[in-house]
Amino acid sequence: MSAGPHQVVVNEEDQYSLWPTDRPVPGGWATVFTGPTEACLAHIAAHWTDLRPASLRTTGVAPSPDGRRGLATVDAARSVATGPRGPIDQVPLHVLIDEALAADPGRIAVRWAGVEVTAGDLLARVRHTARVLRAHGAGPETPVAVLLPRSVDAVVAILAVLAAGSAYLPLSVHDPADRRARILADAGDPVLLTGPEHRGFAPAGYPAAVLDVSALPDAPDGDGGDGGCRVENLAFIMYTSGTSGAPKGVLGTHRQLVNYVRWCAGEFAFQPQERAVLHAPLYFVGSVMTLFTALVAGWELEVAPEPVAFDDLIALTAAAPCGFLKLTPSHVRAMTALGGVDDVARQVMIGSEPLYLTPEFDRWISNSPKSGFGNHYGMSETVGATWYWIGADRTVGRRLPVGAPIPNAEVHILDEQGLPAPLGETGEICLGGAVIGRGYHGQPVLTAQRWIPHPAGGGARLLRTGDLGRLGPDGVLDVLGRADRQVKIRGQRVEPPAVEDALRRCTGVAEAVVIAEPAGHDLHLVAYLRSEEESRPTEAQLRAHAAGLLPEASVPSRFHYVAQYPLTPNGKVDTRRLPATPTVRPALSTAYAAPSGELETAVAAVIAGVLRVERLGVDDDFFELGGDSMQVVEVVTRLDEELGLPVGIADLFDRRTVRALAVVLDGHDTPTAGPPTVHPVDPADQSTPSGVGQPAAPDTAIQARFSGAPAASAPLTWGQAAMYRPMQWFGEASRDFNIRRVLRLTAPVPAGRVTAAWSELVLRHQVLRTLMTDDGDGPRQYLRTDGTYPPLVRDTTADALTEAADAAAAELAGTAFQLDREWPVRWALLRVDGLVEAVAVAASHVSLDGWSLELLLAELRTLVDGERALPAPGWQPLDQATYEASPAGQRRARQSLAYWQARLPAVPHRIFDGPEQDGGTLPVVTWRMESTAVAAAAATLAQRTGASSSTVVLTAALLVQAALTGRDRAVVKLIAGNRNTPRQRQLATGIAQNALLIFDVGDGDVEDAVQRCYRDSTESYFHATYPPDALDDLIAAEGAQADLSVYFNDSRMGRDFDVPAGPPDRAALKELAAHTTVRQVAAVARHDMTFFLAMPHLAGGCALHLLADTRRVPAATCVRALRGIETLLCEAVLRPVPVRDLAALLDLG
Repeated sequence: MSAGPHQVVVNEEDQYSLWPTDRPVPGGWATVFTGPTEACLAHIAAHWTDLRPASLRTTGVAPSPDGRRGLATVDAARSVATGPRGPIDQVPLHVLIDEALAADPGRIAVRWAGVEVTAGDLLARVRHTARVLRAHGAGPETPVAVLLPRSVDAVVAILAVLAAGSAYLPLSVHDPADRRARILADAGDPVLLTGPEHRGFAPAGYPAAVLDVSALPDAPDGDGGDGGCRVENLAFIMYTSGTSGAPKGVLGTHRQLVNYVRWCAGEFAFQPQERAVLHAPLYFVGSVMTLFTALVAGWELEVAPEPVAFDDLIALTAAAPCGFLKLTPSHVRAMTALGGVDDVARQVMIGSEPLYLTPEFDRWISNSPKSGFGNHYGMSETVGATWYWIGADRTVGRRLPVGAPIPNAEVHILDEQGLPAPLGETGEICLGGAVIGRGYHGQPVLTAQRWIPHPAGGGARLLRTGDLGRLGPDGVLDVLGRADRQVKIRGQRVEPPAVEDALRRCTGVAEAVVIAEPAGHDLHLVAYLRSEEESRPTEAQLRAHAAGLLPEASVPSRFHYVAQYPLTPNGKVDTRRLPATPTVRPALSTAYAAPSGELETAVAAVIAGVLRVERLGVDDDFFELGGDSMQVVEVVTRLDEELGLPVGIADLFDRRTVRALAVVLDGHDTPTAGPPTVHPVDPADQSTPSGVGQPAAPDTAIQARFSGAPAASAPLTWGQAAMYRPMQWFGEASRDFNIRRVLRLTAPVPAGRVTAAWSELVLRHQVLRTLMTDDGDGPRQYLRTDGTYPPLVRDTTADALTEAADAAAAELAGTAFQLDREWPVRWALLRVDGLVEAVAVAASHVSLDGWSLELLLAELRTLVDGERALPAPGWQPLDQATYEASPAGQRRARQSLAYWQARLPAVPHRIFDGPEQDGGTLPVVTWRMESTAVAAAAATLAQRTGASSSTVVLTAALLVQAALTGRDRAVVKLIAGNRNTPRQRQLATGIAQNALLIFDVGDGDVEDAVQRCYRDSTESYFHATYPPDALDDLIAAEGAQADLSVYFNDSRMGRDFDVPAGPPDRAALKELAAHTTVRQVAAVARHDMTFFLAMPHLAGGCALHLLADTRRVPAATCVRALRGIETLLCEAVLRPVPVRDLAALLDLG
């Protein structure tokens, strides 16, 4: 469904939904209201007060579906799989149960705790209880609550509620009293059917009847009837557990249950003397299959006592032949850990969570040749929708598909715009047909948002599941997880399910659950693993395994073994109850040795703080404990800033222990007691400097306002100043450097909600209320105490939203920022029918960089959603400016400049031949190469070397430069983002500066070069902290030319591509390379770039931009250089490529 419905549509059953006004309304639906989305929702809330289908409110019989039972079909054009079509019994479920029990009254129908109940006795109790309920007002569309533990009495109660024509509302005796009270109140205080031990569980002063199912009064004569209940009537209301949001009362119909139970009875054939074991909570939708199918199909039902431990469940299934057992993946993990599960049941249905074929589960299947195992997909809103029998072609470690749709079910895959996704591509899973419920009790607006019009018309609906998945050509569905599990780790997008998949492939790991935990303003990944103790991999082995399959940011910071995962009552992993992240020292290859002396103790404390380990031994290897290149920089930075200890990046790479580092540092002054104190900037001068004015507010009613913020001023930070002067030189052309972004909101909201969130954002971050000017003593920044932030407002349609937002961002970025009189961010609200659905922004590259703008937009989304509180604002631009002026900051700058000065003599004075720069602009041409081969090869080499994909591409660019120029050394300027520590990562302003990488080609092969480049570039990034122009002044002093402006623009050095499923062979890489394109895309005038290589994002592949001064780098050389990067990487994947052979390999001479 596109984000922004504009009209209310109604089908013949008087069921409401939303639909865009600029899209044809599907057949069977009619428009009844048009207007702003907020008004549409209000219309639905006011008019859809009775969620029953209209056919239940009028006379007449609903038409029966036609068609014959057949095979599941796939419509590739619409990305739809449809289960076999067949008739559905036009009677409610309890009629089928009554007929089955009456057909053989002498058989054992239910067993529980040694009690046997015949079909005839069960039927008699059900009929008697139903008559009592009818006398208390039970009937169609009227719920009756059942508050009983799993037992014969509970079975009687549920069947009696259905037989009376009512819908059963199961409650848990283990829930908190206030939750039960809220559910009962939400359901309208229905009659409560319970037992003697739980009568007191009814809320005080409960207005409805509370009946004891074991001691019911006499009932009126006769069968009492069901009040004319039909298949379209309500059968149950089940309140969700709330694990994916607030609990909601799901409305399920007899039609759902009849279709589902009939399929189950046909799919799972029973043999004489077999039993079906019911152990799921009765308030969990997973219970309905076993409970109702057994009673309709005539299976003997074994009801497990409540509670039941897993070993008791195994014993219960072994006591008599078990023909059917329904489990969750968490049950599978627990039972395989206990053992003794071979042939425990002849047919096993598994569902409710992603199912992975762990080695233990695979052994269970292999050791149970008489048993069948399958994976099932469903939820409270659907009961069940797809089914997959697990066959012999299974692969250990893989996520199992959930199969094809069951009869009368449909699976649709829709993209973000609500249109069919191409077959095989990922999109939102939407379900249709007889398997979807009616909606949410008392929540018409939420129902209208989740149940959308079926694109085929006919008045049918689809259910949006919120799950991501893809369909295969055979109609088999793969569920890929929730859309909301993606997280960012140090700026890199990480999918925890992908990390879990990788860890499950490690020998000895039975199961993995990965979550993101907050660490100050950062997030880090924690893996909770299950494994047999005797085959348990060490943390070092786990880390090495993960590093071989995943990008650096996706490798968990901590690994923690658990005996069992905590489960929700429904049998799902309860991540909220996982144990706290362990901070103890893991098992390492070295024995623990405590630090001794002040120096070792201080160094150990810093490293332990970065690695989040309570106790660090002096011989513990930094990288074995999980340290990575980002943390190397953080440790070195903190040792310098907090202790005044000058450790180099190379020192930590080479000397990985506290003991070895202490030897290097021995002789330095005793460490200081803590970090240098950063004093607030004196705000005494509150006058408005010359040239600085309050940004003018246009005449608009939509404003973001702020007031009461502290006012202050300070020099620009080094990173701000590094961009300020070039932007002054470029004048109006500096608009080309403006940064644009578009934020799509989680849901449409009123403009006032967005402006209020923006106002709070401005108060949180100094940069948004800062003006800049040069008053003759150098550029300074001035914080304002109050002001307004008026946005542009653009009204558009849902289908044109993306284009309109991009156009608004371009409009905002179309002129240079006047930072002495306007805020550094311009913004626009994109409205669809009166509600804001997107925010477009443009930012000055002096004040902000891409990292900090994304940080601000992420906070804006959180503030608009209002679902969680943000941590207190951290490090601010004035804090950074104060630090840079402090003795610690000045010492750091001297270290960086000394590092560069020592290396500049090795830099050639000219890299590319050609005319000298005349001080004006350079004729720069931009070339673009798009290559999936580069992405596949870079990802493979990154996996082998432990570097990032971008480091691999950087290495290739360096080697190609060396081959182009015929030198043994390559030189590039790197743009260092300087986001190395948590403090820097929370800072919202631009702090990027240039770094210089001087790379010796050396000997060895390409993979050796990648590992050296990984280390050398990390060291270069660390030293990109110095006053503006200082590095350029050093370069000029050495007599170097302007063609040193050779950039590799990827400040994070963490960009990674997807690793291919298997190592690509020559044929595969050749096929990928055949689709590579290289083309000239622009000719521009720039001041400072001779040869500029950038790597922007390209979905599914790699894009490389090459900007070159055509006087020095001819067009043909540019093309050969880009193609050479691809050739080099593809060849290096297939064989060791000596770096000395590159000129011949690439034909760049």
